[in-house]
Amino acid sequence: MEESEWKEERNRMLKLSNDEAHELTVECIEQALLALLSKKKLDEISITDITKRAGVSRTAFYKNYQSKEEVIRGIISSVFQEIMKVVQAQIDFAPNDKAGLWWVLFEVLKEKSQLVSMCFGADQGVSFLEYTTQLAVDNLKHLSNNLYYPYYIGGAIQNTIRLWIERGMQETPAEMAQILIEMDNIK
Repeated sequence: MEESEWKEERNRMLKLSNDEAHELTVECIEQALLALLSKKKLDEISITDITKRAGVSRTAFYKNYQSKEEVIRGIISSVFQEIMKVVQAQIDFAPNDKAGLWWVLFEVLKEKSQLVSMCFGADQGVSFLEYTTQLAVDNLKHLSNNLYYPYYIGGAIQNTIRLWIERGMQETPAEMAQILIEMDNIK
């Protein structure tokens, strides 16, 4: 290997290492905040609490985030990216099956219920609403010609999810799908 090739390879490996270090730092910060949220409310948690728990410096925190609320929004974004993949797969499989779509959504939410519950507990309902609305706009506009339908569903689903989780998910995902289908058919 020539020296120029070696230097190029070394630089590629250093970049890879830096990217991996960045990903690890972000993951540690997110996990630390989630662990703290299981014991305290967001407004009772300091950046120092997060960095100590994560084992990172304040500088590392501020290289990645401007606030603890931004960390929560990042967590919510990651959860919704996972949810959107599953929902999109369901839409691709059966594009007009509303019941199947709702069932898949509640199934994934049940798997992520602790995380979703913590986000609501951290007063991130507005962030959650933004993502549920985007989920509806991106994935449900084909179900109705009405421009407002996905926005209506986004707000309704956010409140439905919140109540379902607050009540301890008493209904199964299949029952929740049926409830939503029945509500959507109310004339």
